[in-house]
Amino acid sequence: MELPNLNRQVLHWEEDIGEKKPLSAARKLAKLNPTINITIIPGETPCLTCIFPTVPKREDTFPVFGTTPAFIAALQVAEAIKLLAGFGILLTKLNL
Repeated sequence: MELPNLNRQVLHWEEDIGEKKPLSAARKLAKLNPTINITIIPGETPCLTCIFPTVPKREDTFPVFGTTPAFIAALQVAEAIKLLAGFGILLTKLNL
């Protein structure tokens, strides 16, 4: 987590700078709900390293439009709810 990213991070705060986002998020979500189990779908969905195997050079990165992360986050939340509730069809199951 870096300071310039905080304006787009709902779940991360200044105290989280330097911490890995998944760990920061898991810690906060566990505080909200101690019975929560933070899962991905192992073997079915890619991890970030699978998608981006090498870290881009700083000069190769570009800022994103502010609503883009919010849109992606909403999509991820919808997928998590479908997975946890056993309701609907996950996007990973669609043949697009």
